[in-house]
Amino acid sequence: MSNDRIAVLARQLLDLDEGELKPREKAVIERAARRLAVSRDIDDDYDKQSTFGQRLADRVAAVGGSWGFIISFGVVMAAWGLSNTVILGSDAFDPYPFIFLNLMLSLLAAIQAPVILMSQNREAARPHRRGA
Repeated sequence: MSNDRIAVLARQLLDLDEGELKPREKAVIERAARRLAVSRDIDDDYDKQSTFGQRLADRVAAVGGSWGFIISFGVVMAAWGLSNTVILGSDAFDPYPFIFLNLMLSLLAAIQAPVILMSQNREAARPHRRGA
């Protein structure tokens, strides 16, 4: 790109002459004039550096904190209770008070809670990377 074009853009955008531009400012104007990206998305960089476990924690938190999960969880609980009381009756595999169901819910909570906390810690670290 010609220096004349940079000087014109500098005057238009920054109200500066080309001689007053720092090399970095000049590079930004050149990239903007060519319609190239002037900055990069640090969230993309942060996500690319994440490990499998971190990506898994983010996904578990996204699913576990959704209405779809809450509704489907309620449906499963209702089906479990209905099948073990009314449908199966005396042949229920987990009769009331649903001891096996309580064990499964405790295991789910014991695993899901720390994974969601890991995801929240990662999310909380994002603003620090931005310098905000």
